[in-house]
Amino acid sequence: MFQIVYNQSALAKIATGGRYDAFASDRFDPSDILVGWAIETEFMKHLKPLLVDPQIVGVYLGSEQKMQVASNPDSNFSWNVEIFDPDNDQEMAHYQIKNGAVATSAYNDVKMAPDSDFEAPRSITLISKGSTEAAILAETAIKMKLTDAVDMIETSQLTGLVLPVGSQPAVFSKGRFNGRKLYPLKNNRTKLSQLLPNRVIMNLVRKFLTFFEPSFT
Repeated sequence: MFQIVYNQSALAKIATGGRYDAFASDRFDPSDILVGWAIETEFMKHLKPLLVDPQIVGVYLGSEQKMQVASNPDSNFSWNVEIFDPDNDQEMAHYQIKNGAVATSAYNDVKMAPDSDFEAPRSITLISKGSTEAAILAETAIKMKLTDAVDMIETSQLTGLVLPVGSQPAVFSKGRFNGRKLYPLKNNRTKLSQLLPNRVIMNLVRKFLTFFEPSFT
């Protein structure tokens, strides 16, 4: 298992242009994405195969901030996933998901003030095919300036929700926002060429897991 997580973390560092770095401290620390990886691994090995039973319409595995779900393709069942404000636990949005994963990252310091030059994300939720990728993307985006996070969302055509500090949540789908302007200081935006994740490399992360886990379905 260590080899899988270690190599996955190395690929995630490449895919995010170094913004996610489990090697940054004096010791290897992949804790930010380890939960997402564990959820996806166990889900694919033990829960998703249960959907061959027509009496089972859906399966779920998750923690408070990361989850993966699937539904029987012959049913109309979908999971209702609610996203809550980390400050007051009020519902900000909900999604109907048949198959996929959700990961939310938030700053632990609720009183954190944004830098004077940019609006910072308070929390971000991302929806993806697997909880490993969702966790990597969410943990990466929460450490960015909002301007850079928005560029990443648009470039990688991500789906989810972002909550800026002191502002209202903004929903985005496949890289398109719901019309809200999130980056008033346009001159501070990072060039797109400097922003990853590269979706090709993110797919390599998932294929890497599949290679070492032949029981995945």
